[in-house]
Amino acid sequence: MIRKRINIKQVLREKNARDETDRISRIREIRKFDTQGKFHAFSFDFETIHDLDKEDPVYDALAWHVDDMWHEACWCYVWGMFRGCIVLAVGAVEAGLKYRLREAGQLEDEKNATFGTCIGNAQRCGVLPAQQQNPVTRAACELNTLRNNIIHANKARRDPESALSSDGLEHETVEMGHGLYLIHEFRPGARDALKDSRAVLVYLKRHKVHPMS
Repeated sequence: MIRKRINIKQVLREKNARDETDRISRIREIRKFDTQGKFHAFSFDFETIHDLDKEDPVYDALAWHVDDMWHEACWCYVWGMFRGCIVLAVGAVEAGLKYRLREAGQLEDEKNATFGTCIGNAQRCGVLPAQQQNPVTRAACELNTLRNNIIHANKARRDPESALSSDGLEHETVEMGHGLYLIHEFRPGARDALKDSRAVLVYLKRHKVHPMS
């Protein structure tokens, strides 16, 4: 059997060209999230109105956190750091939820409030729709599951074969030619995380909740 020799330099040139094309494609994907042209695609201005007589630097810090994490999540996606994209996108939503919960006076035990706890509290006080099947609430819950699969290694414990192969839904396999393949781990999940986090943040920006008595 005669084995075909592979020109490594040619393969690398083709891969670099393909990577550049992929990055441009992913930038265009992110720009599509810029709903109706009202928000800058790579940033998220979470400026909102709160009682100016009770200025609290925590509000500004949380608002900055939303934009900073969203911006970094987008660039992680562009450069192919998909797990980082997921974690940062969820972090942006968590900051947005804590902002709204703080406004509503419903952010109990702030230092220990997990993302899942924030979602539950947000449903109870009207920061998020109470109905579990509401698209915004469902997106927040799916983000929590996706993030937990990564940072708590839930995927590895539940489905180790998928974590070790390219067959899982969280992987995307790209044919490079010359009989070679490139596996993008968690790219589909990162794409969904950006869409879902953007949807939840847009909802939180547009829906303010008055403090509960």
